[in-house]
Amino acid sequence: MKSTAVRTSPRRPRVRQRSENPGPSVDSNAPGPQRERAGTRPPLASAAMKLSTIIGAMLLAAPATHAAPTQPPSAVEFANIFVASANAYPVAHHDARRVAKPHCVQAARGRYMCAYTAVTPAGRECHLIQASWTPTAASTITVTLSGRTHRCDSLRAAIRSLP
Repeated sequence: MKSTAVRTSPRRPRVRQRSENPGPSVDSNAPGPQRERAGTRPPLASAAMKLSTIIGAMLLAAPATHAAPTQPPSAVEFANIFVASANAYPVAHHDARRVAKPHCVQAARGRYMCAYTAVTPAGRECHLIQASWTPTAASTITVTLSGRTHRCDSLRAAIRSLP
């Protein structure tokens, strides 16, 4: 019998060379080869970015007339806008003060006078304001006069209760 010797020499570890173009990683935050170009984004993310760019461009190109109407609101609409604007700050800052029960009259185009109740934790106070509708200014409502009154059932009652 002939014996065959098996040569057992230590093998060298095989060195793997990196290819020039590794495949994209499944997760961009995962370790490993990253995507080389921005053009290989998933189709949904790319479409969302295009859509947001188009919407942003449309908003910038829109005329300012859509921000506030040129026609001044009626007295009732002004009262609703006034109460919403006045109550927005205390709501955002968790303050208990509120404006309630407005009664407004439009004296001239864009000029208003209102009586309203200011509700505070200490109780209720009656107030009177004179204001202008200024849609192109920094504030849509510009208060020209304001003060407290003894009554606030209506604008007439508030004016008659002034000292």
